[in-house]
Amino acid sequence: MEHNHETTQSGMLSNLRARWGAWLFWPLCVLPLIAIATVVIFKIPINDVLLFTLVLLCPLSHLLMMGMGGHNHGGSGQGGHDHSNMGAPKITERQS
Repeated sequence: MEHNHETTQSGMLSNLRARWGAWLFWPLCVLPLIAIATVVIFKIPINDVLLFTLVLLCPLSHLLMMGMGGHNHGGSGQGGHDHSNMGAPKITERQS
């Protein structure tokens, strides 16, 4: 029985996501519980907490969307796509 140990770029990416998902699971579950306990114990007004959450949510969501979007920049043979036609539209001269 012969095994092929070549790892593709998409395989490495999914493996990396699985490891990060395992590491992020518990902190993301415990963090809201700590936040709720802090609000209750220190009697912080909920309006301040909501405002602070909204201010942090915007950049955090951008980081998550950009960093973990799964956008593959591989060649066309690897399931990627071509970015060569992106940019400003070409201006052509009018013939009168």
